[in-house]
Amino acid sequence: MVLRSITLPSLEEFKERLKEVDWWYAMSDDYSVYTKGETEANLIRTFIKIGGDEYLKAYQDEVEKVGYYER
Repeated sequence: MVLRSITLPSLEEFKERLKEVDWWYAMSDDYSVYTKGETEANLIRTFIKIGGDEYLKAYQDEVEKVGYYER
């Protein structure tokens, strides 16, 4: 397993990043789009774990806005 250092973005940077997410990557027929989206989703989950409730709330607000609900 390779461990790497992750720098938590500011809450504002995180919110901006969420606006650029391809929420529908899992529906892509293109494997490279899927893997890029999955990597991004994992990074977002990590930011939420490290950032806590404010980051979780920002995530929830954005997914509600775009109509995306994770299973």
